[in-house]
Amino acid sequence: MSKHRKLSTLTLATVFLCTGAVLAASEPQHFGVPVTADAAIPVATMLAEAAAHAGKIVKIAGRTDGVCKKKGCWLTLKSPDRQSLRVTFRDYGFFVPNEILGRDVVVEGTLEIKEQSVADLRHLAEDAGRPAEEIAAIVAPVTSASLVAAGVLIVEA
Repeated sequence: MSKHRKLSTLTLATVFLCTGAVLAASEPQHFGVPVTADAAIPVATMLAEAAAHAGKIVKIAGRTDGVCKKKGCWLTLKSPDRQSLRVTFRDYGFFVPNEILGRDVVVEGTLEIKEQSVADLRHLAEDAGRPAEEIAAIVAPVTSASLVAAGVLIVEA
């Protein structure tokens, strides 16, 4: 094989590899079961109506503002009025990468309203990398909505 032909083959292979990488990067990323963005409710709307959806399967759209720094075992979505929805993953069956922090996502799962103990709240604050003073300041349980997700879709590339 001539030197020119080897170079052309190598160039062509590089183009195909790069094209494949670009196509793969533009495809939506899923974690857990596949989720679509169809009929997703904004996180602010869901939080305002949480009691009506407790125990039901819901699909929520929002921007991540927190991810477990240890292994991606939870994320949080923040509404414009600064309320937060914690999302954990069904049966601890999948995790999300820290790189989804600040990304738009759609999560689908069961909405729960429950009280979190001081110990649980402190554990979550530690996982989020909060300072020791902030963790020590957690002294009372909190009742809030949370979601046990079966799947997560990253909406934006």
